[in-house]
Amino acid sequence: MVPADVQAIGQTYGDKADWIQVAEALGQASCSTLLHNVATSTKWRRMMGKKAGPVVQFACTVQGKVHGPLGPDLVMATANLIAEGLHTHVSKNDLGANHPAAPPPAAPPPAAP
Repeated sequence: MVPADVQAIGQTYGDKADWIQVAEALGQASCSTLLHNVATSTKWRRMMGKKAGPVVQFACTVQGKVHGPLGPDLVMATANLIAEGLHTHVSKNDLGANHPAAPPPAAPPPAAP
């Protein structure tokens, strides 16, 4: 897989995971939306080498540094990233306004009286 495909793997496959079932399995049923949003918006990387063992695992860039290994698949990597509390500091993909994980548009300012 080329780096651009890995970076966008959450956008490509994030909607195919059953995030409700994943959240329930983690004992955090209310976190399904968070899991989905983190998986689809994070700019993922692949990590190979001694730290990751023989299996290629997911990593990401957190505050300018590569952080990983997070897991061998998108679901585990997403859950581990959130568990470590680093999901708000990762490099994000440019999702575009129509992507389901994109943040909602800002509310217009209140009208002047």
